Amino acid sequence: MFKSKKSTLIIASILAVGALVWLATGNIAGSQSSVSAKADKTNTKKPDLFKVQVAEFIAAPLVNSIHLQGQIEAYRRIQIKSETSGLVEEKLAKKGDVLKKGEQLLQIELNHKLLDLDYAKAQLLAREADLEASQRLMKSKMVSSNQHKQTQAELAQAKARVKQLDIDIQQTKITAAFDGVLNDIQVDKGDYLSAGDPIATLVDNTSLIITANVPQALVHKLHLGLPIKAELIGGRVLNGELSFISNDADPQTRTFRVESRINNLKDMPAFGQSASITLDVDPELAHQLPNSLLDLSTEGTLQVKAVDDNDTVINMPVEIIRSQNSGTFVNGLPESVRLITVGQGFVKAGQVVIPELEAASGE
Repeated sequence: MFKSKKSTLIIASILAVGALVWLATGNIAGSQSSVSAKADKTNTKKPDLFKVQVAEFIAAPLVNSIHLQGQIEAYRRIQIKSETSGLVEEKLAKKGDVLKKGEQLLQIELNHKLLDLDYAKAQLLAREADLEASQRLMKSKMVSSNQHKQTQAELAQAKARVKQLDIDIQQTKITAAFDGVLNDIQVDKGDYLSAGDPIATLVDNTSLIITANVPQALVHKLHLGLPIKAELIGGRVLNGELSFISNDADPQTRTFRVESRINNLKDMPAFGQSASITLDVDPELAHQLPNSLLDLSTEGTLQVKAVDDNDTVINMPVEIIRSQNSGTFVNGLPESVRLITVGQGFVKAGQVVIPELEAASGE
C-alpha cells in the first residue's frame, strides 16, 4: 500500500513537470512568432521618398529673329550683245552714264544694208504684180494651180526679205533695254562686231534686292511678307519685306536663297556691299530657362527633368530657340510645366519624388 501511494506521487510529479515545460515552450514560441510578425511589418514599410525642388514655368510669346550675312544686289543686270555684224560707226555713251529705256548708246555702220533694202522692196513690188497677173490668168484658166501657188510663194519670200532687212537695220542702233546705269562698255569706234559679241553692261539703278542664304533648319519659319532689315557696313539701314524664297536648296551649302526688293530709293547704295541681315519671324511660345536645367539624354538630345501630376520624374526633350546671358529660350514643352530646379542630378525618369515648390527664376 505504501508503494502504491509512492508510485502515484511520482506520476503526479512527472505530469506537473511536463505541464510546466509545455507552458514554457508555448510562451517562447508565441513570443518568437510575435517578434517575427513585427519584423515582417518593419520590412514592408515603404522607403523614404527623395525630395526635390520644383518651379512652375509658363511659356510666353517670343519675337524671334534670324540673323544672316547677305549683300545688296542690283535688281536687273544685263550684258548687251550685238545682234548684227559691222563696224562701230559712233559711240554715243560712256561708262557710268545714266540712260533711259530706248536711249541709243552705239551705232553700227549700215554699209550696204540700205541698198539691200531698196532692192528687196523693188523685188516685192515685182512679186505683187506677178501675183495680180496670175490671178487674172487663173480666171481664164491660162495658168495651172501649181504655177499660181509658186507665184504666191515668191511673194511671201519677198515680203520676208524686206522684213528681215528692216530688222537688221534697226539692230545697228544699240539702245538701253530699261532705265539704268551703263556699268561698262567694251567697244570703241572702229571696232568690228559680229552677231553675239558683247558690247556693254547695263545695271538697273531704280531697284535693288537684299539677298541672303537661310539654313535649311530655319527655312520653315519663313513666309513672304516677313520684315527684313539690312545694315550696311557704313551703318545705313535698309528696310523691306521678304519677296522671294527659293524652293531649291543650294546643293553645296544646303541653304535657301531669299530676297527682298526695294524700289525708288532716293540715294541708291553701291551694289555688291555686304550687309547684316535680320529677319523677324512670327512670334512663338517659348520658355526661358536657366542654363543649369538643361541636360543631355543618353541619346545625346537636349532635355529637362520635370514632375508630372503624380509626382513622377519625366524627361522632356527641348530645342533651343535663342541663348543669352539671362537664360536660354526653348520650345517643345507644355505651356505650363513643373521643372526640377534642385536635385535633378539625383533622380531618374519614372521615380516618384516629393516636390517642394519654389518661385520660378525664369518667369
